[in-house]
Amino acid sequence: MRYTREYFYRIDAKGRLYHDNTEQTDASFLDFFFLRLKGNDTGQYRDYPYISPCGKEMNYVRSAGAPIVFRRLEQNRSLVYAGSLTQPWEPWNLRIGSDDQLYHPSQMGFGRISPDLLLEWEPYFLTESGCIAAEGPFYELTQPLRLQRLTEEEDSRVSLPSS
Repeated sequence: MRYTREYFYRIDAKGRLYHDNTEQTDASFLDFFFLRLKGNDTGQYRDYPYISPCGKEMNYVRSAGAPIVFRRLEQNRSLVYAGSLTQPWEPWNLRIGSDDQLYHPSQMGFGRISPDLLLEWEPYFLTESGCIAAEGPFYELTQPLRLQRLTEEEDSRVSLPSS
């Protein structure tokens, strides 16, 4: 398919979307954009591993690690990303990456937990044992959760690049 226009975006480590160095903040646009986000299968612009098609326009996207970054945990037990999109909360499926970041399943494989959310959850991390306490936002767990690592393949796709 030939596209009438091509646009280039980037997603930073906090999950913010930028076009021409301008942060996109409109929640409905962010939801529209992220709902269409998928791997770049166009054969074009290989340094942009994701695309978000929009009719005859193509949006090419690069990201700092995982393109999905969860910003908030709602009372209804859903994680929020993009503008207002949600993913059901599954604390038993949390994983840790080689970048020592926390990851949760998403429609794109795994999404990263935002630094702000990690700070909120810090009291529940049992650092001496490498576990998460079965309390607070993790109350669904029947016992402390020992975090497992992402697989090598998952890790290569979503972990933050080393600085």
